[in-house]
Amino acid sequence: MLVKVIFSALLLMAIGGCAIVAPSSTIQLGPLKQISLPIKEALERQTRLPAAMSANALVQFTLKGKAQPRVTGIINWERAENGLKLRATGLGAMGVTVFDCLLTDDWLYLYIPSHGVIYTADLGDEALLPDGRMLNGIADEAMLVLAPWSAYGMGGDKDVSECPAGQWEGSSVRPLCIGFVEDGRRGVVGLDPKTLAPLYLRLEGLDVRYSAPDGLPDGSPYPTGFHLEMAGLGLKIDVDLKKILPRRPDVSLFDPAPFCQGRILPLSVLIDRIKNS
Repeated sequence: MLVKVIFSALLLMAIGGCAIVAPSSTIQLGPLKQISLPIKEALERQTRLPAAMSANALVQFTLKGKAQPRVTGIINWERAENGLKLRATGLGAMGVTVFDCLLTDDWLYLYIPSHGVIYTADLGDEALLPDGRMLNGIADEAMLVLAPWSAYGMGGDKDVSECPAGQWEGSSVRPLCIGFVEDGRRGVVGLDPKTLAPLYLRLEGLDVRYSAPDGLPDGSPYPTGFHLEMAGLGLKIDVDLKKILPRRPDVSLFDPAPFCQGRILPLSVLIDRIKNS
């Protein structure tokens, strides 16, 4: 059961036509820095930042109403030509590795020590995941969850507008909404109009609500966590992020060579195991 929860979570880590809002005179990107930019220009800047990030994570999985043991971990990601590169390592009691996952431009590697196996998958594969989503959409969904500003311009649409009534419950201000299309599914990202901090992400089968942001060294915002739900799997994930820092790209973090040593099986073996459990 825990393997099913971890696998489903990793696949996530692994997410039109409206008038433009009149830009405010000042866009505050983070609590320590104010700049005067039109909304579109500020969003163009934010879609490129940060280029690479690292954070400590505390993750709570809940599957079909049953909470699972919390897992601590380390997340590193950086932008890549086809989305992003992601390295997520989960640690259990006494710092023992529960899983190690690498998502590159083209491949996914998942090492589960308790299985003694490294599962691999070609991200060009159009195979279905247990909830009916496509395997080849993992990289884009992971980028959306970790850098929701990337929705701006996705599918060629760069329109942004005030969110309509009914799409901004729980917010004290009326958010900006970015509409986008991912793999034929329409989605929306809600942003705070003053800081551009993400408030929520909604895509068919995926719902994310973000925690209050911290200011990065350059003054731009980054959420301190998020609550994620996948209705098709009955899965909820709460992630608290600590020590969130931008960093320089590091090729060694995303080197697949260590994942090519030992017993290797196609990820489809694990997918079939989950479907039949």
